[in-house]
Amino acid sequence: DIRDLFTDTMGDLLRGRALSSVLPLFHWLERWILQRADRVNLVSPGFLSHVRALAPEKDFRVYTNGIDERFLMESFEAPERKEGSLPLVVYAGNMGDGQGLHYVLPEAAARLEGQARFRLIGAGGRRGELEEALEKAGVTNVELLDPMPQEQLLRHYREADVLFLHLNDFAAFRRVLPSKIFEYAAMGRPLVAGVAGYSAEFLEREVKGSFVFSPCDSAGLVEQIVNALRHGMEARDDFRSRYARRSIMDAMAADILQLGQSSK
Repeated sequence: DIRDLFTDTMGDLLRGRALSSVLPLFHWLERWILQRADRVNLVSPGFLSHVRALAPEKDFRVYTNGIDERFLMESFEAPERKEGSLPLVVYAGNMGDGQGLHYVLPEAAARLEGQARFRLIGAGGRRGELEEALEKAGVTNVELLDPMPQEQLLRHYREADVLFLHLNDFAAFRRVLPSKIFEYAAMGRPLVAGVAGYSAEFLEREVKGSFVFSPCDSAGLVEQIVNALRHGMEARDDFRSRYARRSIMDAMAADILQLGQSSK
């Protein structure tokens, strides 16, 4: 069950570093595992070209991430804002190299002073650099909070006017389909995403009320937040039904049972 392309991602993250010398070993291990498997499940259709090159004769299946039951139980309505308060953009997740928030957010937040405020929830290896970049930009409309339990996170989602997602401009990330997309899309809020490749295609095809910009493009982030705020709430009943985690896991379980029966 392939949830991430380790060698692909590490090739970007470790480029030019001494640790990159161990990557050939992991490439060999990846090929060996794929070729020995009876069946391989992938979390993103974007992975298919990578794994087929390593094991072209294998039977690959795709079971994406999905929407947890907890999110499907919620009745999400438009947020109530106090008179005079600015619209709220919420980001929840890691703040590391893979997200690259320190490259895109400070400039965008500065340009949206007086028009929107940001609430960033999470931690990671680049949070310190993000904080320094925000301070250097002199912004006053960004709030940073530490990671929190899901129940508390839901409260912040309810308060949001826009939900924000960003991946760094790495070639490997053109294949991924982040689980956060499903969580965000279930909320009914406009979704602004700095992604490329398969994630961008998926959002434009599957998620109504999503606004995509190129990774690390601060001007694009500003433009799409403005567009999203004009758009408002979006019903996604078909999406919520199609990508309910229970339905996806039921199909995956049936597939595994069928494989077991066929091997007898």
